[in-house]
Amino acid sequence: MKVIQLNLNHCEAAQDLLKQTVRELEVDLAIISEPYRNISSSNWYCDTSGTSTLWSINKPMQNVLNSELGFVRATVAGLTVYSCYLPPRYDIEEYKHIITNLVKDASSKSPILIAGVFNAWATEWGCPRTNERGRILIESFAQLDVELLNSGSTPTFNRNGGSSIIDITFASTSIYDRFNWQISDMFTYSDYSAIIIKHNDAATITSTVRTPEVIGWKRDPLDKEIFALCMEGTELQGTPENMAKKLILP
Repeated sequence: MKVIQLNLNHCEAAQDLLKQTVRELEVDLAIISEPYRNISSSNWYCDTSGTSTLWSINKPMQNVLNSELGFVRATVAGLTVYSCYLPPRYDIEEYKHIITNLVKDASSKSPILIAGVFNAWATEWGCPRTNERGRILIESFAQLDVELLNSGSTPTFNRNGGSSIIDITFASTSIYDRFNWQISDMFTYSDYSAIIIKHNDAATITSTVRTPEVIGWKRDPLDKEIFALCMEGTELQGTPENMAKKLILP
């Protein structure tokens, strides 16, 4: 399964471009923050604020939870996915409350993928320092059996010469090595970079079944003419055992 993670920053052009991008890249699922508009569709769900969105392009969504603030959840192809957006305007108590609700819901789900814009800094995902939001996120997610997919220190957000890493992705430890996570350099019309996440569903194993060898005589290769020449001048008399002994080369 191929997933794109992107904050559209309430930009109409960015959302229009995303529609084209998912077709060109054959994306199955989009984890979106701050869409320009939400769509009334069975394959598009958002949280109560309308800023955390899951859009499934090719696969059905099940077990949808869209009654929370700050995150929306759905199961896609056996993977429970969370799209999260926690803006800077939330104070620490509200931030902590949302993260607590997220962890409470995710603790009973497996395997999971949690992604979005958390507006938190931590050295664990390449920031120069760890702030209070980062500590809350790290300590809270320690209760979940997840690992960070982010790698490197490339910024995910750039605006007016400033940059930061605030788009974060976590996955269950049990499926961590099935993911390929990378920041794309594609143009998005947004201040945020697109993140491409490829998930190899190892549950679908293609096995090669070996056809049993049939033991028997191979009649096709027999050249009757050559066999007849080999038999010329050979006298076969007596019992079958004696005739067989005469035919055996010394």
